[in-house]
Amino acid sequence: MHPGDKHRSMPFQQLLDISLPYAEIDCDGKVYVAKAEETGGLLNFSTCAEQLLYEVGDPSAYITPDLVVDLSNVSFCSISSSKVFCSGAKPSIQVVPEKLLQLAPKDCGWKGWGEISYGGRECVLRAKAAEYLVRSWMEEVLYGVNQHIVSYIIGLDSLKASINSSSVEDIRLRMDGLFETKEHALLFVREFTALYTNGPAGGGGISTGYKKEIVLEKQLVPFSFPLILKPNIWINSISLLSSWFIRYLLMILSFDS
Repeated sequence: MHPGDKHRSMPFQQLLDISLPYAEIDCDGKVYVAKAEETGGLLNFSTCAEQLLYEVGDPSAYITPDLVVDLSNVSFCSISSSKVFCSGAKPSIQVVPEKLLQLAPKDCGWKGWGEISYGGRECVLRAKAAEYLVRSWMEEVLYGVNQHIVSYIIGLDSLKASINSSSVEDIRLRMDGLFETKEHALLFVREFTALYTNGPAGGGGISTGYKKEIVLEKQLVPFSFPLILKPNIWINSISLLSSWFIRYLLMILSFDS
């Protein structure tokens, strides 16, 4: 069951037998990735290597929040069908990154949204009429607001734009607006709810809401390390590297068996 691979499939019953991988980390930094015995999933050299290199640009200088990792000499040794020994990772020549990616919150106003379902004959036409009404009602009060409203019809053009509308018998209109004030978002919700009594026939299942819209902006910030790097703190680096292995290698199980 994979959108990009028709050969990657399994019976529904097998979904109940997907194991949960875990990592065993010794005090000296040795890492073993394992799963419970006689459980589903594939744990071997190939799945470990595949997941280790996923989205890695330069294996000799992979940047993590803790340090820059050299993965060029990493090796995996299968202890059993349920356990793999991982070794060879070390701090890179550039031990710590110069900059790190930071996500900073940004206030973007207020979001209002609404959904309504239409079914049967000309359901798409009725959904488009409903969209027209909501946009018109909003424009009467807030001129130019339509440029801040987006809409799509779930079941028709929300994922693919090539569906023949004449063959669709069950759709759902979705509209989202991003406004400067909470009052404008509430106005949108009220106008959308009016479709129950003032909109096309046969609409139902209305769902609306509003919320403060906060997005995360990416920015690079200078790296600051609380420890002075000396030979006697390499064990700390190893521990940090082990925590990185946990984050990355706990995802090594594939659905193939």
